[in-house]
Amino acid sequence: MLKALRLTILMMLFCVSAFAADTYKFTDMAGRTVDMPKQVTKVFSTNPIGTLYLYAIAPEKIAGINWPITPMEKKYTSEQYQKLPNLGGNFGGKKITMNYEEILKVKPDFIIHISDINPMNIDTANKLQAQLNIPVIVLDGNIVKTAEVISAIGRVSGSEKKAKVLADYYSKTMKDVKAALAKVPADKKVTVYYAEGAKGLETDPSGSNHAEVIDIAGGKNVASIQETPGFGRTPVSMEQVMGWNSDFIIVCSDQGFSTDRFYTTIFSDPLWAGLKAVKAKNVYETPFAPFNWMDRPPSVNRIMGVIWMTNLLYPRQYKVDIKAKTKEFYSLFYNMKLTDAQVNEILATSVRK
Repeated sequence: MLKALRLTILMMLFCVSAFAADTYKFTDMAGRTVDMPKQVTKVFSTNPIGTLYLYAIAPEKIAGINWPITPMEKKYTSEQYQKLPNLGGNFGGKKITMNYEEILKVKPDFIIHISDINPMNIDTANKLQAQLNIPVIVLDGNIVKTAEVISAIGRVSGSEKKAKVLADYYSKTMKDVKAALAKVPADKKVTVYYAEGAKGLETDPSGSNHAEVIDIAGGKNVASIQETPGFGRTPVSMEQVMGWNSDFIIVCSDQGFSTDRFYTTIFSDPLWAGLKAVKAKNVYETPFAPFNWMDRPPSVNRIMGVIWMTNLLYPRQYKVDIKAKTKEFYSLFYNMKLTDAQVNEILATSVRK
């Protein structure tokens, strides 16, 4: 009896020490301490923001995606990515329920939750961790935290080397953009309206994570409106747009998610014809293959968005070969070697002629 008790205690101690040896303490960007596995083969993100980070850093470890594959994703992503199961996820204002049963079936080693750092999102992560009994880490979705997020994902996924290359690329890009914008006099900063929705009468203001690319690229977002949390897209009137009368109009492409494409009608619409940007042909569509460079999801795709937007608004101060930059970015972040024809397709409605 005594021997059996001793054996049981020894086995328990062995299990505890073995568990401890296989895990380590990780403090996430919300200040939570989580027991993380040292060996990682699969990772799931609660939303597309994190999934894109994983696609750039450790594509072979993605456990599942959050939405159906779009036509442009089929053209510009790997076959491995396209074969992943759609496990759902959280889309801010437009929520799609995660399939807990299917998530447990694919057995991710941990889960990433990238969002604003606030009590609600921390509570969401804590509940998810308790329900699934899988480690969940919270990371900051703000664009200025991109290098930190890349480094954190590289650390916990065992892909530090690739993460360092991408984090360094982001940091250098931001440094170069900041230096270029320092050469733009305050009175020469251009105004921008971000036209979203089927009729261009939805938008996001400065400070919104859906419009951060405009802010970082030195554009003056004219939308003086209250930010709509989550998915964004605050409705505005034509009278408001006319009153703002911006220097540039950036049209959000919904290609891949709907048949609406406002860019194809803006130049022939009499309501928009009198606007300064339309008259000057300063209307450009966001590149959207395989993911929109502006937002949705607001992830690593925005790095290329900042490069594109800064060059578009201030070509004399930020002199880059946008086609070469596109090839470079896609090779680094999407693991894809673009042809000249593909680059031309991606940028067809997005650059100065």
